[in-house]
Amino acid sequence: MDWFAAVLLWMWNHEFRAAKIATGASVLAAIYALAAGYGLFRQFSGAVLPQILPAGATFAWTCLGGVFALSAWAVIRADRHRETWADKPESVARLQSPYTGERLQVVREHGGEALLSPSGERFPIHHGIAVILKPEDLTGLNRKYNHLYETIGGFYDDSQRLVCDLQGWDRDAYVMSYLGRLEIKPGDSVLET
Repeated sequence: MDWFAAVLLWMWNHEFRAAKIATGASVLAAIYALAAGYGLFRQFSGAVLPQILPAGATFAWTCLGGVFALSAWAVIRADRHRETWADKPESVARLQSPYTGERLQVVREHGGEALLSPSGERFPIHHGIAVILKPEDLTGLNRKYNHLYETIGGFYDDSQRLVCDLQGWDRDAYVMSYLGRLEIKPGDSVLET
């Protein structure tokens, strides 16, 4: 089950694209074939293999180590496919500080990115989302619902992907089904918030 979960995570990070599913399924099949072969060999060969740990523990620890390695690799690789704000100069050129109206520019710092204004305003970017609101500016329901968004916002893309996968929908077509109602024409610019 651990190997299955690790491979599933890897395929999830590749949005279940057909080529990646074939690769992931091949890895999973190879792992299970090796495990089954090892079990059958021990059962039918009568061979006595040296036991450093109690029976079955060596295999279990090997699997657990492999699961952690594969899971860590899948998580680390997931961030490599994400587009950065520096990759979107046309979009960034349209951004202004909501407080001063000054244009914002992207800077890389501490392994991440932030938006800076000429007067020194700094808006950090966390997980691809610019944090422009200041907590002290939020009151009442705005504070309450911002907290809710901050809690569930990180899962939005994954939950949308899951719903589309379960329904058998193409995710890009699904997004365009509601964006299409905006009557966007080629050359138009849209800010999705």
